Amino acid sequence: SIDVLVTTALKVKELLDKMHLKSYVKTSGGKGLHIYIPVKNDYSYKQTQNICHILSLMVNRELPDITSLERSPSKRKGKIYLDYLQNAKGKTMASVYSIRPRENAGVSTPLEWSEVTNELDLSSFNLKTIDKRLFEKGDLWANFFDNKNDLKEAIAKL
Repeated sequence: SIDVLVTTALKVKELLDKMHLKSYVKTSGGKGLHIYIPVKNDYSYKQTQNICHILSLMVNRELPDITSLERSPSKRKGKIYLDYLQNAKGKTMASVYSIRPRENAGVSTPLEWSEVTNELDLSSFNLKTIDKRLFEKGDLWANFFDNKNDLKEAIAKL
């Protein structure tokens, strides 16, 4: 349900805020949300994956009834999957503004964190609505690469 997805995303945001990490959120273009943390070029895939793993463990510890680090859908039974493994060399991803090959032609759409509420309707971000949204809000990720985080500083705040 959207409530569970929103609760999980906001818990991640809470932890990122405690660590003073600038983060960005977008729809997956399907049923999920993706959270991105731009980092300085000083870190390897393994280092960033380890940070994401720690964050995922922390979220799962606080929300064990609704989140899981289990990759297999049959083993996580309706829980939100915290996919820290996606952060690895060679992994594919739905980039911002990607049109997904699904019914309704969902578009992976940047959101403002204030839009991540229980009223969020993921199906409303699609090929028919993206032009109007871009006109009204502009590119919410335009400054993404200007906001690279220093992970050493962030870890010190945990």
